[in-house]
Amino acid sequence: MIIPPPPTSPTSDKTPSVIHKVRLLHKEIYTIGSKLAKRNKLGIHQGIEKMTTEMFSSLIEAAFTPRPAKLRVLEIARIRQSVIQNLVRTEYELEIINENIYMKLSGMLVEVAKEINAWISDTERRTVMQKRPFN
Repeated sequence: MIIPPPPTSPTSDKTPSVIHKVRLLHKEIYTIGSKLAKRNKLGIHQGIEKMTTEMFSSLIEAAFTPRPAKLRVLEIARIRQSVIQNLVRTEYELEIINENIYMKLSGMLVEVAKEINAWISDTERRTVMQKRPFN
């Protein structure tokens, strides 16, 4: 018997919502792959799927990493997000995916980028506050 996770409010959940958004993004990318021609699925799309999995892994790692080391892991996730965004744009330009799919994935990637950047800013701010001596 599988017990579903308890419902949580955004304020009580300690897991950053960007992890959930990347999980949904990966699910969408994976589903799209089943509709592509074999050449495209095993080419550029496979790279996008692999990079999305790596970004997902980096974000989960960041959630469990102590604050001083967290910034490096988040920067890696930000770079991977940018690479994915460019590869998705290339898929669209090569007409591997249609405009509707491109717009959906681009919107999801923009939201992920915003959340990663907010997480980086928050981590930087908290790190600076922690290093400041008390007067």
